[in-house]
Amino acid sequence: MKVNCNDSLNPFIELRFRAIVNDPRQKLETTPLMVDFGTVPVGKKKKATINLTNTDSTEAKLVVVENPASDLIKTKIKKTKLKPGDSTKIEFTLSKKVPAGTIASSLTLEAEGKPGSRITIPIKGTVGEETKK
Repeated sequence: MKVNCNDSLNPFIELRFRAIVNDPRQKLETTPLMVDFGTVPVGKKKKATINLTNTDSTEAKLVVVENPASDLIKTKIKKTKLKPGDSTKIEFTLSKKVPAGTIASSLTLEAEGKPGSRITIPIKGTVGEETKK
C-alpha cells in the first residue's frame, strides 16, 4: 500500500504488511454436488457415493445435523476427522423398502463448532414400478 504525503524528498511511503484473516466458516466441498440414484426398480437396493473435501486451512470434525429418513436411505461417512485438504467418501444406500415415486431428501453436515460451515447434500431419484416379464 502506498501513502502519499507532501514531503518533497519522500512524496510517498510504501507500507507492506501481512494479515491472517480467520474465516469463521469451515470450507467443505462435495463432488458431485448431489446424490442421484437415477431410476431404481421397486424392491431393489442401490448405493451411491460422493466425495467430501475439507478445503479449509484448519481441521474439521464432521457432525451430522440432519439425516434422511433412516429406514429409506442409510448414510455412512468413512472418516469424520479431516485435516486440511483431506477427503472422505460418504455412502448412501437406498433401501429396497422405498415405495414407487420420486425421491427427494437430503443430508446436512457441518464442522463441529462452526455452524457457518453447514452444507446440505440433496438426494434425488425415482423408484419405478417393477416390470413384469
